[in-house]
Amino acid sequence: MIIVFLMVLFIILLTITLMVASIKVTIEKLEISNYKKKTMQFDYKILLQLKLWKRLSIAKIVITPKIIQKISDKVKLKEKIQKVNLKRVGKEILDKEEIKKRLKKLNIELEEFHLNLELGTKDVIITSYLLALLASVLGIVLAKYIRLLS
Repeated sequence: MIIVFLMVLFIILLTITLMVASIKVTIEKLEISNYKKKTMQFDYKILLQLKLWKRLSIAKIVITPKIIQKISDKVKLKEKIQKVNLKRVGKEILDKEEIKKRLKKLNIELEEFHLNLELGTKDVIITSYLLALLASVLGIVLAKYIRLLS
C-alpha cells in the first residue's frame, strides 16, 4: 500500500514540476558561410535548458554540429530522409490559423534578442540591398510575432 502511495505521490510531483517548468533556448553562436568553399558551412552552439520557475536549471543540453553528426551517424539519418514520402508530409502541414492557435497555447516569451550580423558580398550595392531587405523582414516578423503572442 505504501509503495502505491509513493508512486502516486511521485507522479503527482512530477506532473506539478512539469507544469511549472519552462524551456529556455539560447543560441550562443550561429555562423553560416560559403565564403571560402562552394558549399554552405554551418557552425553553431545552441543551449536548451529545462528550468523551474524560470530560475532553477534542471537539465542542460548543448547542441553543436559535431553532436548532430554523431547522432545522425548512429540513426542513419540520410537513409531515413530518402525514404520519406513527401506527398504524405504535404497533407499533414497545418494551416495558418491552426499554427496561431498552437503558438498561443505554448505561451512563448521572448526575453532577450541580440543580433550581431556580418553580411557581405563582393558587390557593395548588393550587400546594401540585402541588409535593407533583411532588416525589413526581421522587423516585420518580430512585430507579427510579438502581436501574435499578446
